[in-house]
Amino acid sequence: MDSVEQADRIMRVITLSSDGSAILAVPGHDGWHLPTVAIPTSERLAEMLTFAMRRQWDLEVVCLFTFSITCYHYQVAQHWRESTTHSRQAEWVHSANLTPTSFANAEDYSAVERALDECKPSRAPDELGPFACPGWFRQLRAWIAHTIAPLGLHLTDAFRQVNGGPSFSLIRFETSGPAIWFKAVGEPNLREFGIICALARLFPDFVPRMLAANSAWHGWLSVEVSGQNLGEASDVATWRSAAACFAHLQIASIANTPALLQSGVRDLREPVLSGSMAPFFEVITQLMDQQNKFPPPKLTVSELRWLSEEIQDALSALQALHIFHTLGSCDLNPGNVIVDVDRGTFLDWAEAYIGHPFFSFEYVLQHFRRRLRGCSEAVLTASYLQPWRAILPEDKIAAALAYTPLLAVFSYAAGSHLWRESDARRTPMASAYLRALARRMYLEAKKQRDWRARCCS
Repeated sequence: MDSVEQADRIMRVITLSSDGSAILAVPGHDGWHLPTVAIPTSERLAEMLTFAMRRQWDLEVVCLFTFSITCYHYQVAQHWRESTTHSRQAEWVHSANLTPTSFANAEDYSAVERALDECKPSRAPDELGPFACPGWFRQLRAWIAHTIAPLGLHLTDAFRQVNGGPSFSLIRFETSGPAIWFKAVGEPNLREFGIICALARLFPDFVPRMLAANSAWHGWLSVEVSGQNLGEASDVATWRSAAACFAHLQIASIANTPALLQSGVRDLREPVLSGSMAPFFEVITQLMDQQNKFPPPKLTVSELRWLSEEIQDALSALQALHIFHTLGSCDLNPGNVIVDVDRGTFLDWAEAYIGHPFFSFEYVLQHFRRRLRGCSEAVLTASYLQPWRAILPEDKIAAALAYTPLLAVFSYAAGSHLWRESDARRTPMASAYLRALARRMYLEAKKQRDWRARCCS
């Protein structure tokens, strides 16, 4: 199979030399061609592109930024080493020697001109973002080297750029000791920088050890965590350890909710969720009216009105239980949880919130059901609830768990920025996703109604 023809994304790579004076081009009988890399849409662009450049052209590059011209997609990258080495099947061409007729494809010349213009040294770093500027990678390595030197560590040349863009980055660096990770965030996840700094200070046993933070980049440096990735675990014991550890973290966070709210976590406490009910369902009603594909079924105005009333009643009932508000995450993805014996480390906090604790466990349950089909949920639930039973009576726990499946979905949907977008900015995929969440809430509300009926019978 031809991987280029079958790929979902074909990226034309504008590779700058280490000093920015030349670009990498492939000679052809009709002119210069830019290297092309096939990237499946399911894969991370930066990770796959840097791997392909290493394999196909024997070059260590880092990604800067992407853009499109007509139907072509371009990735601007830079060869990060100080010296310009020879590359297989390609040549370094001085940018001053390029003309509109140099390339076989006229759009390629326009793209190179644009890339060179945006990479001018006179450009301020905040125009495109700190990681769109040539030379940023060497600055980052210098900062890391300075940070880890007191620990008796030094960087090797090996690294893996997992994710990258003008304002965000995720890179694994190998050292003379443990590997370290650099992560930086931009919009819409800028809040994670403040959150992770707060968590590293307040709960160092539950997050990777932070070595340094850089506020100019909204980035931080952490030591790689050893253990098993929960997303790859197929044994119930590992999942039980993760669930219990997360419960302990939540209980430890009870006394720190003001500091966490100040750090940037979302406020998803019951009064805030109640306040979002009317505008949220107004948007969902409009989106249902816009649906023109059947199936899935469209919820009627009366069904949505009933659903909103059920959610409001559930929120009021949950609030009346007076259960502690804690730290939680709307995106408790198993791939971001590392388990080592009885210790759990939690990596991604972009969707952190303060609210009802059991919502987060409901998200874990959803992943557990998909990953370990046929395994009893009861043992996982018991592990999560065991720490809670020391501070909450059994009747409150049981009541809260009954409301959680419905309210966890609503909390997830209402906490998202998608429904707050205008119709012009919201994509058709986002609209379909919000409708799907509403249908899921409707099913959970009917289950909750049936549960009440059984309890009263």
